[in-house]
Amino acid sequence: MGFKNAFYQTVVILMTLLFAYTAADKVIDFGFFQRAMSAQPIDHRFIKVLMWGVLFAEIIVLIILIIPKTRWVGLYSATFLMFTFTIYTGLVLANTFDKRPCACAGLFRHMSWSQHFIVNLVITILGITAICSRRNRQNSKLVIG
Repeated sequence: MGFKNAFYQTVVILMTLLFAYTAADKVIDFGFFQRAMSAQPIDHRFIKVLMWGVLFAEIIVLIILIIPKTRWVGLYSATFLMFTFTIYTGLVLANTFDKRPCACAGLFRHMSWSQHFIVNLVITILGITAICSRRNRQNSKLVIG
């Protein structure tokens, strides 16, 4: 196993563990998750859709990361979700919202917004790097034979 493949596999495992942890925490402490989502600075008509959408998205991404045949799509999906979470934390840091509630899972809810932004950004960059390294590897196989 070469470095690029090992890196890709490591990022997939990291994303799988991350999404398993966050989804499980939201299900186990659903009351907290529901209250935190209800405090989000968006129109309350969309809270339930957002709440269930985030939870189901995390569970679906987790499932497709676990299944070998869909893992590639799972990595794209996980990276995209991390990108959107990073944008949201960036908007919070830019004082875009009046309220700053965190509906994050377990350990993450105890981080400052700056720490949360950095963690999200690093995970997003790892995902993008794993996608690019895997893509480059696949493209070189096509060119070489």
